[in-house]
Amino acid sequence: MSLEKNKEFFDLLENVAQQQALRILSLEGQEVTYKVLTTAQLKAIIQTVVDDSSAQLNFHSAVYEIMKQNVQQPFKPIETFNIVDKLFFIIENRIKAVSPTLFIRGDEDDSFVPVDLGAVQSKLKELVLTKKAQLQDRTVGDETISLTVGIPLIETEKLVNEAVYDKLNVEAENSQLIEEVLGTAFLLEICKWIKEISVLGQTLTLQDLSLEERIEAIKRIPASNIEKAIDYIETTKQEIDACLTVSDKLLPLNGTLFSVR
Repeated sequence: MSLEKNKEFFDLLENVAQQQALRILSLEGQEVTYKVLTTAQLKAIIQTVVDDSSAQLNFHSAVYEIMKQNVQQPFKPIETFNIVDKLFFIIENRIKAVSPTLFIRGDEDDSFVPVDLGAVQSKLKELVLTKKAQLQDRTVGDETISLTVGIPLIETEKLVNEAVYDKLNVEAENSQLIEEVLGTAFLLEICKWIKEISVLGQTLTLQDLSLEERIEAIKRIPASNIEKAIDYIETTKQEIDACLTVSDKLLPLNGTLFSVR
């Protein structure tokens, strides 16, 4: 059968599929409506399962693009969605598109542990609904220098991840270069979380800057102020990771999450 002969049927199938929707919780506690994941989009996610350093980057980039394509009724611009919003999107779509059960490798060879993704989803929902204040943007510092830190935006994460991959794609034998890369990666991770810097009443919004400018600004912040920001970052990441931890193993946030064992 030719594609042209069945074009009318294919168009009908696509139109009906686009009318299906998922309502997914956001960090703010509000639901966002998305179109359901198509098999073509599922294929794009699974294609990111490659055995090299770009796998993580490619997975999150694919999810970011699919979120932008599928969002229907956002209560805020998609560019301002954050990594917790993305986690809800990933887990809900994995449940609906593949299965509510994931098998992760156990401690013994050839052993697998079943993971109830519905339970993971419930833990994330509980975190958002019961610790909402803790997850909100926070200002730390003193009357001279203060920093506004918060859950990273998915757009910022994408920008930083691409920069990290570029920096890490170096020769392992070059120890001096690797030391520089590790230092830059540290600054880039902080770049994800710091949203504003205020000095003596003057405020700089990092989202308005290039990544290079953000790094230069952060390099000039006193370590004592950065320490307060890092405390917030680490505490918040621990809360999120606790929701994604099953049998002492962190849920894989890459293309293997959507693979069928």
